[in-house]
Amino acid sequence: MAGSDPEKLMTKADKLTKLTITRWSADWKSATQLYEQAAVGFRLAKDYEKAKIAFEKASKGQEMLSSPWDAAKHMESAASMAKEIGNWREVADFFRTASNLYIECGRSQPAADALAKGARLLEDAASEEAIQMYTDACSILEEDDKEQMAFDHYRAATSVYIKLQRYDDAATFLLRWGLAADKCNAVHSQCKAYLSAIIVYLYADDFKQAQKCYNDCSQIDAFLGSDQNRCATKLLSAYEEGDVEEIKRIGHSSTVSNLDHMIIRLARKLPTGDVNFDLHSVLVQSPVRSLFLAPIRSGVLLQPSENNEEGNMRISAFFFQFIFITRQPAITLKLQTLSSSISLRLCPDKAYLDNRSGFRVCDAGIRCPTPILLRLHLLVMVFIGIGK
Repeated sequence: MAGSDPEKLMTKADKLTKLTITRWSADWKSATQLYEQAAVGFRLAKDYEKAKIAFEKASKGQEMLSSPWDAAKHMESAASMAKEIGNWREVADFFRTASNLYIECGRSQPAADALAKGARLLEDAASEEAIQMYTDACSILEEDDKEQMAFDHYRAATSVYIKLQRYDDAATFLLRWGLAADKCNAVHSQCKAYLSAIIVYLYADDFKQAQKCYNDCSQIDAFLGSDQNRCATKLLSAYEEGDVEEIKRIGHSSTVSNLDHMIIRLARKLPTGDVNFDLHSVLVQSPVRSLFLAPIRSGVLLQPSENNEEGNMRISAFFFQFIFITRQPAITLKLQTLSSSISLRLCPDKAYLDNRSGFRVCDAGIRCPTPILLRLHLLVMVFIGIGK
């Protein structure tokens, strides 16, 4: 029978599924065997269209015989035949049908794998459908509390988003990956996903969103103490300081080199935009509320603050100071003392200083334990959320 003409096998099988005066019920068992043999014959003859039809009918036969697992296998074979003839719509439909049949068997992993197989075939021909199939594959495993089995699907979907230059979507999917990793205690994968999302935002030249992503992820203890967090901190600081060489150095660091290849390629191309703080663009593009220019001084002198029992010192004047109220991101000021550097980060509601500087945040202002002469290297302070 295996050497029989597949056309004759199909004809005989079709007759067995039709009711006649002498046949009151379809013989699906015999018909399915014939469809399977015909499908193999057509495939060997490279008649992919007829092989596809034969596998479809064999799948239906297995369903009629209450065997969804075998039905799913035949449907995957039909999808492969559809791929050979370039019928991408049927590729997607057949793999989705196979996935549903696996779910009917209570098998979430093969169901997700079927969608992923289809998505891989569709990445170039139908990218949007591929992304949706990867997303659905992740959802199936998430619903079955098998997030760790979905990591390859998160990675693949992110890669397609990056190829399409949909960087916001890529970063969002990486954050979803991080959340899934958190649920299954895959801390290393979680931290890598968060750092990857920050890098994607930076590659898209969206520093503000990268900073927001960093702040949100830093609320998670696992990320806060990780190598990936330290790498992200250094990278964002280099952007704030306009240090292109440092950005490139971090992009080639061992922490970045341990990320996925698609992210490494982006990191090695950083920076993609202007990392220098441009006062003119801020004034032109931002809703400036007010502008104040302080007098030029030869230095910054710390004077004792009044009514201060602790004897702390307060900054009294700057060299040259632009203070304007806008909604631009906070920045870092570099203050050079006679013996060390001090990093001062200005944010909407408070200032953060390097722990080694001896500064602290208080309502009365920014103070230093001892009087010292400072030189202001970065002369712009930006505040957001003021004067609304």
